[in-house]
Amino acid sequence: MRLIPFLAVLGAIALVLMIAAFIPFSFTVLPECRILVTNSAGKPVDNAEAYETGSYYGLRGSWSERRVTDREGQVTFPARKVRASLVQRGLVRMVTRQFHVPYGPVGMVSVCDEGRYAEQDISPGKSDGNIKLVLAAGRCRRD
Repeated sequence: MRLIPFLAVLGAIALVLMIAAFIPFSFTVLPECRILVTNSAGKPVDNAEAYETGSYYGLRGSWSERRVTDREGQVTFPARKVRASLVQRGLVRMVTRQFHVPYGPVGMVSVCDEGRYAEQDISPGKSDGNIKLVLAAGRCRRD
């Protein structure tokens, strides 16, 4: 008699875990990115074009956004999220390992202003989300 309730509870738990494994959910791949743009003298640069680009290798998450710095030389890009189920993430990870292809998030921010340019990698582990870019002479790579 005790076996039937135990099996019912075990079955319910298994069903919930199976459903959870296949339902996609959003997760943050890159945090919010706050950028301060200055010239070589350390003065904030307003109205400069700032770009954030990135993708999540293995999943279909990619983005590209352009914003303009404010009077204080600041611009903020939102946190980036990707949507996938646990099963999908696991399968993609197994396949990418098997074929030695990139997996995971990558990102880059760049700023262009009147013949001056700066960029920084914002991939996980390369930035804490607070970035100071100093514009230097150089061709904008967006041209």
